[in-house]
Amino acid sequence: MQTRDQLGSRHNWVMRLASLLLATLMFMFVRTQENVVTESFTLPIYMKLPVGQKRIEPRADATVKVTIEGPAEIVDRLEVTDLKVEPDISGIQPGRPALAPLKVTVDRPPRELKRLDIRLARPTIRVHLESEAQRTMPVATEFIGGVPSGWAVEGLPAAKPPQVQIIGPQNAVDKVARLVASFQLQGQPVNEGVASVRALDKRGAEVPSVALNPPQVQVKVTLGRRVVRRLVYVQPVWRGLPPDVRIQSVTVEPRQVVIRGSADALQDLDFISTPPITITTAPGSFTATVKLTRPENTVSMTPDNVVVTIVTEKIAPELPSAPPMPKPEE
Repeated sequence: MQTRDQLGSRHNWVMRLASLLLATLMFMFVRTQENVVTESFTLPIYMKLPVGQKRIEPRADATVKVTIEGPAEIVDRLEVTDLKVEPDISGIQPGRPALAPLKVTVDRPPRELKRLDIRLARPTIRVHLESEAQRTMPVATEFIGGVPSGWAVEGLPAAKPPQVQIIGPQNAVDKVARLVASFQLQGQPVNEGVASVRALDKRGAEVPSVALNPPQVQVKVTLGRRVVRRLVYVQPVWRGLPPDVRIQSVTVEPRQVVIRGSADALQDLDFISTPPITITTAPGSFTATVKLTRPENTVSMTPDNVVVTIVTEKIAPELPSAPPMPKPEE
């Protein structure tokens, strides 16, 4: 026969089991009565990069969809700022793209996190990292539309600062062949302004994924009138020729001179005249060295004097004509 103590102990275990069963039923009832909701968030992909590395993939504007299901009292209070998605890049080597697992972090106490079902639209993402490099290069200046007509660049264009730093992935920095600042010139002696700098490869295409420091430079270009040369004939001018003397021949040595100046100044210049030469020996041969006057708006003239030789002769008097012979009478 069971003793009173044995009966009491058995009764206690029965009561404990009944209480546990009741608590379980109550918990399940409460869970079924909870207001469970589902909320979706589109989140940017956060990446904390190691020092000296640059993010190539995923792009800075890449996003991923996160779905959270749980009690309304928790889910309804969630904000985008409470969530963070980031890939595990511990196994990613620079220059070797690979898939990295995504992880969602929710800024909520652990007791609330246990009641949430968190799902990612994708479990992994492709990650491409590159070692970040720096390089300094001089800046060349190119002129949009070229140099204005009639002008020429004097000296070298000045860029300030003369060198710009290139920052970016090593493979992109290595592609940069030259830095160019494009500048629009005006038809005036001094041209100054700010120009944006572009990083170009050896084919002239712009290199992406690099940053320039500074991105703009101050450009100063000095222009002068473009000088051209032209051969121009010398036209002698004389005076003092007696009325009974005429010109037999005129020679000029040299016949042409070289005049340098702007294209506009030389455009209609076909010949240059000497100052008036006074002939003092006539008839006969007269020679004079004549100083030429350089035309206006020209730079130089070579030579600036010529030797003119004028040969004259006496005009023979006209003989009187014979009177007509009388006709014989018939």
